[in-house]
This record gives sequence, structure tokens and C-alpha cells, in this order.
Amino acid sequence: MSAIFGIFHLDGKPVSQEVLNNMKEAMDYWGPDGSGIWHEGNIGLGHLLMHNTPESLHEKLPMIDSLDGLVITATGRIDNRDELFDALSIPHPQRVDMPDSQL
Repeated sequence: MSAIFGIFHLDGKPVSQEVLNNMKEAMDYWGPDGSGIWHEGNIGLGHLLMHNTPESLHEKLPMIDSLDGLVITATGRIDNRDELFDALSIPHPQRVDMPDSQL
């Protein structure tokens, strides 16, 4: 299973890239399939990826939705993908490679 890490400074102090890099290095063994770090202002998120489904091969986390300004990272697995695709009216061509974090 993948691993996530993060930091949120309640006092508004900016998160340092160095602190996030140190967190990542301490957990590197969790992510043999890749890693990612995002930070802005007083929030920083990181992900160490281990592929566990065919769809996870297309995963890039933390995921940034520039249209809505949202950022997410998660370690999880959605087992009722087809049901959710139908409920959300996601077209069949988009379903094949869509990772769980995007769904």
C-alpha cells in the first residue's frame, strides 16, 4: 500500500521544501513506484506510490486540479468503480485509465 505524509502549520508559517524532502526520505521504502510532493503556503502534501491496481499505473499524486484549485492525496482503493462511473455519468472511454484518486 502507498504512503502519504503532510504538514499544515496552523500559525500560517510557510512549509519548507526541505522539511517535506526529509519526511519523504524517512519513508522512501514505502514508495517503490514513484513519489510526489506539493506545497503552497502553510500546507504541504506528499505521496509515496506503490501500484496495487491496473488503474494505479496512471496515478500521479498529489493530484492537482488546476481548474478548481483543489489538491488531493490519498491511499485507498475503490472497489465499486463501475457503479460510481455510472452514477457520475463518466463516459466509457474515460473509465479505462482513470485512477481512483481522480474518480
